[in-house]
Amino acid sequence: MRSPKFVFSEPSIKSCTGPSQLISAWKKKVKPQLRKQVLWDLIEFRDVDHDIGTLSHQMSQEISEAAYQVSKPKTYLVEKSRGLCRQMTLVRPQDLIILQCLSSRLHSQIIRNSPSKAAFFQPGDMEWSAGKMTISDDDYGAVASWKRFQKQVLKFSRENKFVVITDVANFYDFINFKHLRNIVASLCDDVDEAVLDILIYLLNELAWVPDYMPRQEMGMPQIETEAPRVLANAMLFELDRVVEKHSYRNYARFMDDIDFGVRTIVEAKQAVRDIDLTLQARQLRLNSAKTKILTQREAFKHFCVKENSDLDRYAKLMELTSFFDVLKPRIGLSLTALYERWLSRRATGGPSNNSPFVQGNGSKIQKRIFTLMRKCDVHPPVDDLIWLTKQQPGMRATAIRTLVHTNKPNDAFNKLLRVLKSGVFVDDVAHIEFANFCVHSRLRRTPKLLTGFEEAVAILKKEGVIGAYAASLLLGRVGTPDQLLEHARELYPVWKNDYWLGRAIAGLYPRLHGASGHAAREYVQLLRSANSPACERVLDYHFALMNDSTFLKQSSNYLKHDNGSFPLKVFFPKAIQILSAKQNGAAAKTYSAIAGNHPALATDPFFKTWGF
Repeated sequence: MRSPKFVFSEPSIKSCTGPSQLISAWKKKVKPQLRKQVLWDLIEFRDVDHDIGTLSHQMSQEISEAAYQVSKPKTYLVEKSRGLCRQMTLVRPQDLIILQCLSSRLHSQIIRNSPSKAAFFQPGDMEWSAGKMTISDDDYGAVASWKRFQKQVLKFSRENKFVVITDVANFYDFINFKHLRNIVASLCDDVDEAVLDILIYLLNELAWVPDYMPRQEMGMPQIETEAPRVLANAMLFELDRVVEKHSYRNYARFMDDIDFGVRTIVEAKQAVRDIDLTLQARQLRLNSAKTKILTQREAFKHFCVKENSDLDRYAKLMELTSFFDVLKPRIGLSLTALYERWLSRRATGGPSNNSPFVQGNGSKIQKRIFTLMRKCDVHPPVDDLIWLTKQQPGMRATAIRTLVHTNKPNDAFNKLLRVLKSGVFVDDVAHIEFANFCVHSRLRRTPKLLTGFEEAVAILKKEGVIGAYAASLLLGRVGTPDQLLEHARELYPVWKNDYWLGRAIAGLYPRLHGASGHAAREYVQLLRSANSPACERVLDYHFALMNDSTFLKQSSNYLKHDNGSFPLKVFFPKAIQILSAKQNGAAAKTYSAIAGNHPALATDPFFKTWGF
């Protein structure tokens, strides 16, 4: 029930969560950001996109009537090192839309009142482009703002005798919502109290609360979207003032990564002391293990100044597009030689202690050179990428995504399978990255490979909901209709009440639709017996592609675009949706135009078994 005073806050609430604001947040921000979530949706939330007009009015009405309730989020783990895991949060689209609207309402004032131009984090203003997906290894924020941060750090590394590098220990986990509210309120003087109430309510509901423990009003949910980062960034404005007092023009911060230059050790220690005390006032602390005072020479080595300069020259050379096709083989050979020199390979494999890849910001250099090598169509050795997958959790996602493009995919799969069977993967994301490799690599269909897929599915099904999701993707590529039906039956207690896994199981329906026998009908009956609105929405979307020629024509621009980010140039969820389009007999020309842009559907040995 609403309180009598709530009516006075309605105009302010509607001004930032009205239907038009919700639609804008979805189209400009949330929709592209959802592709960065660890569990990509098998219809890419196209159902939400088609129904956003109706949904936005429903959501706006719920909020204005104080009836809005946050859906239960899902947490998953990302290994940082030595088994230590960061806890991330999966949030449903409707809640992300509202969080984005609230964040956008505050963002302009937060930035306007930022005390320092050296705080480089800016939200990424990503443009949605149908069919295109850029996989980035950046943790947060726009790539451009990260590059400006790096440029500033390299600049004052050259100008100061000493450079301090540090970050905040468990930053997100210890953000206190009371402190956050006070800071945001002080920065945004024309924001209604009720808007802040909704924001803090939403963050509280999304924060991890294990078992039946009471809420602590602490712990910013870590989501692969910009909204919580905009708010977390404001938590450190006080710190910016303190550091700039010590180190004017020689300071750079990107979220909780803090670097600054000083003239003496004494100045460095005084600044570190004052920063830590400032953070303690907000129940935060510096990370003592990562706080270092570097000499100029050490700073050059830590920030890989020479290596960055070398890669900058290659990047500029590759920007000469009129000459790139001619120069590409030579650039590729040169990059391969540079990679080998920097790796300084041990006799047993892996980098030596002298390798810049294992020093300071070396992982960033390694990611950069992998990206440049890929543009030149050269591949790092499979064994190097497997070594990274096993030994360096922070590089694991990059290594597996690089393996997707290898020219020895079956060899890579066999070696990744051995890693999976060894039990090295203790987090959820590793299982999803393994599945990403399996569904997007240009694999050859062999008896050994199919046996390996069976072994992988058996292992993944034992790894909780996200492991079951990964297993579903593998079966989605290689499984028969009967195997998919048996898989859905076996995991029925797991997926029937789970939003993400339920949508994945429903998303695989086109793999059964055209099959002979009763598998398709039984699969639909199983899905509907779960009484899951999420499953129903996905199923209805596939039926619309199969039976409604007008709907298919409206979706054709999205479906026909290829995706150069993958060897097969088609994103796995899109391939499944195109399979639905194939069943639409009333729109055969539309389907032909779509399929004609995806030659892999006719050449890949697995897609052939789907019925393309």
